[in-house]
Amino acid sequence: MHTPEAQARYAVRHPLGSDLPRQMRPHRTVRPMPAPTPAPRSAAPHVDWPLASLLVVDDEQGMRNFLEKTLATRRGSVRCAADAESADELVRRHRFDLVILDITLPGKSGITWLRELREQGYAGEVVLITAFADLDTAIEALRAGASD
Repeated sequence: MHTPEAQARYAVRHPLGSDLPRQMRPHRTVRPMPAPTPAPRSAAPHVDWPLASLLVVDDEQGMRNFLEKTLATRRGSVRCAADAESADELVRRHRFDLVILDITLPGKSGITWLRELREQGYAGEVVLITAFADLDTAIEALRAGASD
C-alpha cells in the first residue's frame, strides 16, 4: 500500500532530519490564552507609560539633556523647560502625564509651582528632584502634591 513514491509524496521533512509520513505529523494544539488578571484598583487613573508624555523642569542644562535622552527612548514624548514660567507655558499648550520637577529653580521654586499646578487642577503625577534634600523639604513637597 505504501510504495516509496506514495511515501515521498506525503512525507514531511522533520526538523531533526528524518522524514515523517503524513499520518505521523505532529498536530498543532491551540491552547486558549489565560484570562488576564485584573489590575489592582487605585485612586490614580491608569496611564500607559510607554505612550506617556513627560515634562522635565530643571535649570541645569546637563540634567535636562540627560533626562530627556534617557526617557525619550523609553517613553512617548519628553519636553523640557528651564524654569517654572516656561514650564507653565508648556502645560497650557500640552497634556503631560508626568512632570519631573527640580525643587530649586530660578525665580519661582518647584514647590511653589507645584502648588499652583494643583490649584489649577493638574491631576498628573509629579516627581520632585533636588541635589539638596532634607526632611522638611520632603514633607513640604508631599503637602504641595508631589507623588509619593
